[in-house]
Amino acid sequence: MSMTMVAEPRDRDGTIEGGSWEDAILRGDLRQTLGLKTQDLVFGLRIAHAHQERGDLAGALRLFGALVLCDPTDPQFQHGLAQCGLAAGHFALAVQAASAMIASDPRSPAGFLISGLGCAGLGEREAAREDLDHAAQLAREMGDVTVLKSAERALAALADRTALD
Repeated sequence: MSMTMVAEPRDRDGTIEGGSWEDAILRGDLRQTLGLKTQDLVFGLRIAHAHQERGDLAGALRLFGALVLCDPTDPQFQHGLAQCGLAAGHFALAVQAASAMIASDPRSPAGFLISGLGCAGLGEREAAREDLDHAAQLAREMGDVTVLKSAERALAALADRTALD
């Protein structure tokens, strides 16, 4: 998978077959335009996670962003972008990607957890509390102990910060 095409996706005149690169992105057919297959994107996802695991958050963010541009409906790509955004302190990006996760699966607690953590990072305490409460509720219903514990820890930390103010 050539990330250089995504990083600088222009022919000399800025067009591709069927319009401009920007048009392809807006239409959601960048993946098809670049001729990428599912296995190409899965390989890209593995590389993005590897960058994140070794601490190269900037590289991971670029890759997750490119994957989302290629297939904005894939929840794994949005989840990776959201988690990496949180880790890198790009809270608005994390909230945006978490919102896409929630839109694609409103019953999954992970999107609400990430959104709540991102809102907390942005200083939006009420929105954070609402999302974290919802994440905890969904996690209880789904039996997702990991998300439940994370949401409860974040809610406790949020309450502690509020008490200190």
